[in-house]
Amino acid sequence: MRNALLIVMVLTGCGALTPPARDAGLPDAGAEPLDAGVDAGSGVDAGPCDGGFCRPELITAQLIDPWDLAVDATSVYWLEYGLATNGLDGQLMRQPKNTVCLQRDAGCAVDLNTKGSGRFRVDSLTKAGDELCWTENYANARDVVCQSVITNAERLVASNQPAATEPIAANGELLWVNYGTSAAALDGQVLHKGLMATGAPAAIVSMRAAPTSVAVAPGHFVWAEAGLSVDAGAVLAVPMAGGTPVTIASGQRTPLSVVACGDALYWVNYRDNTVMRGALDAGSGVAIVGNQKAPFQITCDESKLYWLNSGLSANGADGELWQAKLDGSEAAVMVQGISLAWALSIDEVYVYYIAQGTQTRIAGEIWRIRKHR
Repeated sequence: MRNALLIVMVLTGCGALTPPARDAGLPDAGAEPLDAGVDAGSGVDAGPCDGGFCRPELITAQLIDPWDLAVDATSVYWLEYGLATNGLDGQLMRQPKNTVCLQRDAGCAVDLNTKGSGRFRVDSLTKAGDELCWTENYANARDVVCQSVITNAERLVASNQPAATEPIAANGELLWVNYGTSAAALDGQVLHKGLMATGAPAAIVSMRAAPTSVAVAPGHFVWAEAGLSVDAGAVLAVPMAGGTPVTIASGQRTPLSVVACGDALYWVNYRDNTVMRGALDAGSGVAIVGNQKAPFQITCDESKLYWLNSGLSANGADGELWQAKLDGSEAAVMVQGISLAWALSIDEVYVYYIAQGTQTRIAGEIWRIRKHR
């Protein structure tokens, strides 16, 4: 999934990770794009679309608080956070990729959970070879867990992590960030561990101010961190062989969801409505797309960027999915009016995204739309 896979979070002053605010108080600085996209709830993807984006296709409905998703060659996987007061009703779900499942209990989606009591508040998911790996939220002490999609065998990768989130798989390792107990505590970490390794994970960096995501670039680990104030975020890199971190961009306003495409790095600044690009050089970060509506998750393929805007309305009804070339040109909204846009993932043909649907958290959906016009 995306490094993104991802689940996307925005930070609160108390140090915990919480969902993006539905009315962030941010100005809508931009005019409507030339291509206004298509409405999130209109029609299905029927193929050629007369030069515009195809209609999104609803593939899964009636989900209970879906929080993250991943795809592989055959299946769509997602996490359902659950509604129970004690948190023990989270689920890990799988559905064949080309199956439409519009009724949750219709039997077309399978719960992969191996615990009879349910998962405890699962919130970030990635696909790692033949495994699914995720984080489970026990207040500020989180577990990192992986499970085989072939045998269903489950293993605990790390426990008691301080606000672990955003796992990714790269180079035979699992990486994640620990936001820490608070930004002010400066106890955030970026960690890695071999997918088949035993023992404790190793820290890439420690004593950081609220790391939010991690990526792997040629010869380097890269991470974004929120910083000690709203305009003190940064994106940094450190050689895999060790050394002094290099600040790619400073003064960032809640940088989230850093990803690497080739030699370039991309991330979104949630609080200043920009899509950013940088290289493994100090001070190389530049805005390539502006005028967004609280962007919070980005991913990429060999030629395009794809990102979600959480929107600015109080009820979360104005979420958007966007696309642009890797240099930021030809930016256009693919889907507008996504109700509580939440997470995205891509394969060779489609962009998949979650719409949580309503504030009641029981009408979640997964949609997909063709990448190209």
